[in-house]
Amino acid sequence: MMLSPLILAALSPICGAISDKIGSEIITMSGMLLMGLGFFLMSRLNEHSSVVICAVFISVIAVGQSLFQPANNSLIMSACPRDKLGIVGSINSLVRNLGQITGITLSTTLLYRFMSWKLKYHISDYVKGRDDVFVYGMKNVYLILVAICCLGAVFTALRFFKTKSRTIIIDGRGN
Repeated sequence: MMLSPLILAALSPICGAISDKIGSEIITMSGMLLMGLGFFLMSRLNEHSSVVICAVFISVIAVGQSLFQPANNSLIMSACPRDKLGIVGSINSLVRNLGQITGITLSTTLLYRFMSWKLKYHISDYVKGRDDVFVYGMKNVYLILVAICCLGAVFTALRFFKTKSRTIIIDGRGN
């Protein structure tokens, strides 16, 4: 359980500095795609997968988060006037926390929904002796997360190319 926070703590400052140098959109998009890859890899796990493989896949997700979080914060904070930074920072934190709460609630709801579909009756708890049902539910939840990450990457790419084309039109060079 400590692997992901350790990776985030080690890499986020480095990734933030990189995003300041090369641009936040590319780093944000890369982070989302890497998280999507990690979620896809997690969807391939089964009840016989080793802890080491699981740790590697979680590490991929954590590296993606390390790329995404500082760059995304930079995008948000750079889009507001200086006199509103405190308010925007607070709203950013609120939205992030609400997103985490909503994401966990929705993921858990979907997990039990998928598990219920597999068993063909309603459940609301882990079914002892049926690890396959839990893995089936988690696989589908991870695949939904892959889709969300890819959708976020597409929106970020659209923003990047829109900004880039506007810059080319304004100064004629793309600088």
